Amino acid sequence: MNTQSKKEGLSVLIPVDFSRGTEDWVRQGLSRLSNVAKVRLLYVIPLNMSELGDFLTEDVVEEGKKVAEKKMRSLVKLVESFEPYEVSYEIAVGDPARIILERADSGSFDMIIMGHRGYGCAKSLLVGSVTVKVIARSPIPVLVFRRSPRPSLKAFKRGRLKRPSRARPMSEVLPVSRLN
Repeated sequence: MNTQSKKEGLSVLIPVDFSRGTEDWVRQGLSRLSNVAKVRLLYVIPLNMSELGDFLTEDVVEEGKKVAEKKMRSLVKLVESFEPYEVSYEIAVGDPARIILERADSGSFDMIIMGHRGYGCAKSLLVGSVTVKVIARSPIPVLVFRRSPRPSLKAFKRGRLKRPSRARPMSEVLPVSRLN
C-alpha cells in the first residue's frame, strides 16, 4: 500500500470484480477526475446466497482470498503507476452490493467508480445487478463505466462498418450519478 502522497483531493471507492477490461475502466475512471488523492480498491467475494453457506468451508473462502490478494496487488501496482495516489485495498466476503453501500455510507469516500459488464436491462432485472443496486441506493455520486460492445461480424458483412478496428475503446462512460 502506498502512503507517499498526501495531496488534497477526492477519496474514491473502486469496487472491482477482476473481469476482462477491469484495468481499462479503472484507468479511464481515474483519468476523468483531476483531483483524486486517495483510492480504495474493494473486492467482495460474492457469498450472498445463504444456501451456499452449508457447502463452503473456511478453507475454500481462504483460498479465494489468496487468489484475490494476488490479483489485487497487481491492480494496486497498476493504479499507483497512473498518479501518486494514496492507494489502499480491501478484500471482503458477502453480498457485494450491501458491502459496497456500507463503505459508501461510512463517510470515508466522496465518490464511487464502478464497472458494468453490460448484461442489459432484462438480465439485470432477473439476476440483480450490483451496479444498479449501488446506483439506486448510494449516498454518494457513482461514476459507471461499461465495456463497449464489440461490433458483430454481421455488421461488417452487411456493409454497415467499413473495416474492423483493433484500436477501439474498451469502455464507455455511462452518465449516471446520484447526488444528494
